Amino acid sequence: MRRTNVILLVAVLGLSATLAEARVLSYAPYSSRSSFSAIQKRTTRHFVLMESTAGALPLTMVGNGYVSPIAGELVLYDSKGLSEPRVLLPILKNTTSSSLGAVALWEDEQEVPRILVETDATLPGEAHTNFGLRWLFSSDGGQTWRITSLPLIATPATFDGVQQPFAAPPFADIGGPVLRGAYSPIRIGMRETPFLVTVVTNVMPMSKSSQLWTVDANGVASNVALMSSTAGMIGTDATGRYALLRTTDTVATVFDTKTLTNVQQFLIDQYGTWDGWIAPDGGVFLVQTNGYSRLWYFRNGSGSQVAGPYDDVASSQGSMFFAVPTFDFSGAWIVQRANNRPTTLLLFTPANGLVKEWSDPAGPQIEAIHTAASGKRLLLQVHRTRPQADQRVFKDPALAVWELGKPAPAGYDELFMNEVPTKGFVHVDVDSLAAGDPFIFDSGATVIPPNCCGGIIISPAPPPPSGGGGDVTQEWGVVRASLQQRLVIPGVARTAGNFGSFWQSDLTFYNPDDQPVVLQLRYVPTGDGIRAEDIMQTTLTVGSRQIRVIPDALKSLFDLDNGGGALFITPFLGQAISASCRTYSTSATGTVGMNMNAIELTNAASPRFPATFAGAFPGSGFRTNLVITDTSGRGTVATAQAVGPFNASALAEVPFGTPANGQMQFNSIAPTLGLRSSDTAALVFHPASGEAIASVITIDNKTNDPTYYPPDLPSPVVRTIPAIGHLDGANGSKFRSDLYLFNASDAPRTVTLQMTMWDYPVNSSTYTIGLAGHESKVIRDVLFTLFNRTGVARLRYVSSNDPTGVRATSRTYTIDADGGTTGFLMPPLNNFQSAGPGDVLEIIAAGGKNFRTNLGLVELTATLVGVTVNPTFPVATARIEIYDDTLTLIDHFDTSVMLTAGVQLNDIFHTRGLGDGPRAALIRVIPASGMIGAYAAVLDNGTNDASYVGANLAAKE
Repeated sequence: MRRTNVILLVAVLGLSATLAEARVLSYAPYSSRSSFSAIQKRTTRHFVLMESTAGALPLTMVGNGYVSPIAGELVLYDSKGLSEPRVLLPILKNTTSSSLGAVALWEDEQEVPRILVETDATLPGEAHTNFGLRWLFSSDGGQTWRITSLPLIATPATFDGVQQPFAAPPFADIGGPVLRGAYSPIRIGMRETPFLVTVVTNVMPMSKSSQLWTVDANGVASNVALMSSTAGMIGTDATGRYALLRTTDTVATVFDTKTLTNVQQFLIDQYGTWDGWIAPDGGVFLVQTNGYSRLWYFRNGSGSQVAGPYDDVASSQGSMFFAVPTFDFSGAWIVQRANNRPTTLLLFTPANGLVKEWSDPAGPQIEAIHTAASGKRLLLQVHRTRPQADQRVFKDPALAVWELGKPAPAGYDELFMNEVPTKGFVHVDVDSLAAGDPFIFDSGATVIPPNCCGGIIISPAPPPPSGGGGDVTQEWGVVRASLQQRLVIPGVARTAGNFGSFWQSDLTFYNPDDQPVVLQLRYVPTGDGIRAEDIMQTTLTVGSRQIRVIPDALKSLFDLDNGGGALFITPFLGQAISASCRTYSTSATGTVGMNMNAIELTNAASPRFPATFAGAFPGSGFRTNLVITDTSGRGTVATAQAVGPFNASALAEVPFGTPANGQMQFNSIAPTLGLRSSDTAALVFHPASGEAIASVITIDNKTNDPTYYPPDLPSPVVRTIPAIGHLDGANGSKFRSDLYLFNASDAPRTVTLQMTMWDYPVNSSTYTIGLAGHESKVIRDVLFTLFNRTGVARLRYVSSNDPTGVRATSRTYTIDADGGTTGFLMPPLNNFQSAGPGDVLEIIAAGGKNFRTNLGLVELTATLVGVTVNPTFPVATARIEIYDDTLTLIDHFDTSVMLTAGVQLNDIFHTRGLGDGPRAALIRVIPASGMIGAYAAVLDNGTNDASYVGANLAAKE
């Protein structure tokens, strides 16, 4: 049935510019668990993850980059999104996890995976479960398994008679066709023998030996070659037929795994670590790492050095050098970089020798290269470091597709996530990625030795990329993203609602680029019986450097008198935009509504990545609506579950569904989930199939004021809610803040809250709260009831013993004479919404005759140290710039905020002499010192209703 009684919402995406300008990419994790990805080719359709059930990774390090087994589940995923993820191990239903060591995947042309895994999992029909680790093999994507006789892999650095399982290569992933393929004892073979494995046995130091084993298409393991005690497999050819073996310290051999014969042998240096590949013509490329890396080329038994780092100096001097094969393995792509030196890209082929493609004086930290099958382009992966609150350094990758023969990339799109050195692309096809197809990236789950890879050097500060990522709800893990922007506003409306309300939506588009952006807009009405003729499409152009407002969007764009649904927004390939929406109802006293931004389609909940909403059910006087927008294209089947404070119990899961590419809104869902009208509770939204953007709206029954809640932000690190308050404001307002907490874990957790007053930073207090497993709590008027303070404060929180953490959010509101409330969401800041020197935050705010706009700034330093009585507080400073809808600068000034504190610049347009201000304005916050978060609140002077507008990292000028 169709549902037209709509209060519709949107969620949060940030600001974006064209690819030429570079932007911050939003993304969505595949799993809420810490995960480790398999060794496999990056172009395979399927991939497998070892997902931990024992808490956070990194794992315990054993030897030179090897790690102890993961307690968890082995899960098969489909990169095309055409099938649901499937748990492969453990197999038995009464077993919650298995020990998982090494795992590798090979896929044939029919896209059927063959999987090899080191595990203690029990097979059906087996009588016992404590036989320890062994190898299991599947030829049908994990449907069935057999035991293979392949011995366990031993750690080369271990001589104590204990065989340790292998789970991670000892070197960072620098690209190439195979994920974690370089320096690995497991290599991807051919159809007849899909896996090649180096096995080291070390019963005694003097009897240690290294052997090459193959695992064939039926799972049969064979010992096919013997090497010396310190040798191993160091590469293959592109087909996986030929293995490159270091048969002794000084001899390398090309070995034919099909005929079990040596093709050629040649001498190498006995020192250092070697890895490489075999060209189609039999030539051999080898990278030697001995203090620093060098590339060698061997042909017909002899070889010479091709290239090395700048000036052939050691890594201790800040030099970095690496090489990866061309797509057909006939040559080598090479990167040279160093502190205060250009980054240089070179190509070596035996026919043309060493050719410099370009040298970039900006010195981007290129750390991996991925090649396209067409041979026409490369994907360049850059390393960046960004300071964060609490003296953390947030390391993230940035990406650029480079076309052969072109100059160095002018900018890199930033995949702003918390990487560790073992990050790498799980699935990427460089040609299709350049055309807008999604890719899959693993931010990494383990650490590696700090001296393994030539050291880390710091690039010059990058220009600020275009803002984005405000919709990201987990900043680590294995994620999907795309260089093509695809947005959705899950709710736009023009319809009557409860209690005499009439809702309509105004759209705002922001284009910071110098070129116009053309948008394809597709409106899909809400409901489960939508016909093709009900779906409406149009195009819209947003001019260069323009903020364009579309009032009453459904009427203006589609000539609809009544309706509600989702609006899908797709810029032309290579362009990007920022889009936001305000949905509101007007009465004699003014408006009540909510401000929302568009969401990247990739950033959806999925079967292994549920969404939670700590503030979903505020209690008496509110109704709660759930909006589900399918982004999978095949429909979504999900469950929703209310979780309350009552003995930490959770009510029954209730099924909900959404049609393919459609939207459903479910109004007043509390009774459906088993709640009474007075109950407070959190909501867990968990897709069983499909992918969907879930959104929650709570509405005050007295005032009709809606509050939109995006999915909660996990808190494995300290998070900050910029403002909680207990104070009287303008026009008779009395602002209060409620805090919502939810423990999504099965186990009890504690959350520590630290309050710091905005106006007096030494006025700080800490409070610790315990939550049982799956328990939610609401703390009314938190600043006054928990901390006995009045005014405005910053609230930091962190939870214990959980990689995802206790979820928290807040609502700030004013109470009228009848007890009704009008207010807005005040969520915690994610890492996209704070900035230090060299970065810029942007906010799209609204002016108008009946509105006032307040700008809030909060400084994110953890604590003040050494401040005594009558202190002179240290401050952070920032420049504030205000632009009108043509991006013309109309005001600028400098301001300061005390460290650990905050400041609000009230009614910024009127107080700055800008009158009512432009209908839509750009506010830029440019920190000169400190670490600053920012937001705006736009208030209706008649109703005192406020809308929260988050900041995001800003566009490059």
